[in-house]
Amino acid sequence: MSESLLQNRDYTIILARNASRNAPALPGIEKQWLVAQNSIITLANQCEEFDSDGLSIYNALYD
Repeated sequence: MSESLLQNRDYTIILARNASRNAPALPGIEKQWLVAQNSIITLANQCEEFDSDGLSIYNALYD
């Protein structure tokens, strides 16, 4: 996709996570969260380059 098509847009990142804390932690989940965190930071940095007035980030909890 052409970079000119990515300019002058409003970018939003929505992080959705389960609010239940009763579920047992899955094996390897900590490593998966670190990979996800790095991916989200990379995505946010890329969006920030194209969205001159900043991007919106929402942290949504669901049951």
